[in-house]
Amino acid sequence: MKSEEQTLVDSLLARPDRRADGLAALRSLFPGVADEMLRTAVHHLYGDGVDAAVAWLAGVERTLQSREHELCPGATFEFLYHVYNWLQIQSLLPEGAKSLSEIVAEVSAALASGEVSEARALLDELKERLDGDRTPPQLE
Repeated sequence: MKSEEQTLVDSLLARPDRRADGLAALRSLFPGVADEMLRTAVHHLYGDGVDAAVAWLAGVERTLQSREHELCPGATFEFLYHVYNWLQIQSLLPEGAKSLSEIVAEVSAALASGEVSEARALLDELKERLDGDRTPPQLE
């Protein structure tokens, strides 16, 4: 008898387009977040992240089937890479929607007071947020 987790994993892997489904799910959770940021999240969570998890689990099973088989460090790294990046982007998604209008207001104020360099810095910060490239909080 399959566990609930196995059934859910089978369902995930059987989805014809889990990336599109994932994008729709994240878009409904974070409606104000830029598409680029959502696509980054989808890549790590629903796309290559899933493939890396499956490859890692397959490698674990190979070590049980053949005592001569060692778990590939590359598979482990690839899996952890996607998990780590998902944790980074996940922490930024809620922020991506709520403070963008605040930054736009700050840019307007800086331009109105003639602080062009401050406006440029704020626009750079805005672009980083929209691209999903900000340095994430420290994970402990």
